Amino acid sequence: MNYTVDQFLSVFHRYNEAVWPLQFVVYALGLMIVALMVTRRAGRGRIVAAILALLWAGMSVGFMWTYFTDISGAGRVFAVLFLIGAVALFVEGVVRARLDLRLSGGPRLAIGATMVGYALVVYPLIGALSGHGYPDGPLFGLAPCPTAIFTLGVFLMARRVPLTVAAVPLFWSAIGTTAAFKLGIHEDLGLLVSGVVAGVVLVRAARVAHAAGGREVRTTTGLPHGA
Repeated sequence: MNYTVDQFLSVFHRYNEAVWPLQFVVYALGLMIVALMVTRRAGRGRIVAAILALLWAGMSVGFMWTYFTDISGAGRVFAVLFLIGAVALFVEGVVRARLDLRLSGGPRLAIGATMVGYALVVYPLIGALSGHGYPDGPLFGLAPCPTAIFTLGVFLMARRVPLTVAAVPLFWSAIGTTAAFKLGIHEDLGLLVSGVVAGVVLVRAARVAHAAGGREVRTTTGLPHGA
């Protein structure tokens, strides 16, 4: 990380001013996702996946490639990574419809909902209290860190999410957390917590689902899976 906190915040200042009033649009999309999560609307998994894919693709081109590259050459690498994440969301969630957005229930649902609320409300409040409120700070839907927290929260609220669509947000939870420690972006500490918790829960759920699938195959065929 070869840039200062002032350079980092200036990027968000210019970016937020350039895309105004898109902030209202992306927040509306975030609230739409929350509403879809608590309804039984047919095809809601595809809609939510399409919205998330749009947000990640927008950050890839609109933020990483266009603005973040001004202070870091890694911006192009991250732009490609985010685009890969957006494609994974579109393919798995929209084309193949593999996101089961029925509410998961229990602690997993509570933790996921807390992460969503943190990304939408608490994150910008901490930024404002830390002296880099709008337009100098990251915001959900436009900036990677709060959007990653929100995305992982949605995945925890859902019953089933392929690890392929969680890979990029989980990876970014490790990369993006450096801003919390090196630049004093305190709200990004929530990204670290979200990444660790979501990673443990989602990996464990994937292993349980894989084991259950193996047991189903053995019961059906009478042979070990792959025999």
